[in-house]
Amino acid sequence: GINAEYMGENCLSDSSSNADQALELFRELQQMVNINTPCFSQFENEKYKQDLDALLTRTNSKKKSGQPKKKFTFTRSAPTNKEPTITSPNNIQQSSVEPEIVPTRSNELIELNEENTVRLTNMDNCTIILHRKLNGSIFVSNCKNSVFVVMAQQARIHESSNCHFYIDCSTDPIIEKCCEMGFAPHPTNSDITKQVKVNDFNWLKATSSPNWFQIDLEKRRSMDEIIKSKGCLI
Repeated sequence: GINAEYMGENCLSDSSSNADQALELFRELQQMVNINTPCFSQFENEKYKQDLDALLTRTNSKKKSGQPKKKFTFTRSAPTNKEPTITSPNNIQQSSVEPEIVPTRSNELIELNEENTVRLTNMDNCTIILHRKLNGSIFVSNCKNSVFVVMAQQARIHESSNCHFYIDCSTDPIIEKCCEMGFAPHPTNSDITKQVKVNDFNWLKATSSPNWFQIDLEKRRSMDEIIKSKGCLI
């Protein structure tokens, strides 16, 4: 089997200078697991995912341990109780966030210029926009009532609800323990009617999963106009 946690120890045990090596190992292991997912049992896939998550968390922690901590600047906007809608940049100051890991946030617009893996946790009523396509993956967990405009190699979404994803991925997005999740193509896609394929790891039946849906065309057009008119994408 693949023991990502054990293999990562050798890269992280000496000094933070090995963090980049561990990050490269993480990417190689993740690619290996992605390719062989159909060959593994559900238990094995979950175990490998946990090992990779643990390795990524340790690697990012080690990489940042020798760096001065960045300051955060956030401005809150009024919360909403309805379906997720994008937060206007005219009403909220852009957030400055530490790269790769974005912790708990609520009622904010968060714009990122990362190039590698990004992890988002505990977002509530937020709009998250990635300005460029990630060379790695985006991991989303414990988020609700939020909008994500993302481009990545892979998207893994865990234990989230009532979120809308305008997404461009090299592989089909994966959801686990999620509900009321909407998906549509990224605003840069010329075919606004494109159907997004999603893998629900908690729905193994031949019928469509009730945990996610295609965002309707009217909402897609409205969101595309808002995003493009505000100059949110480069």
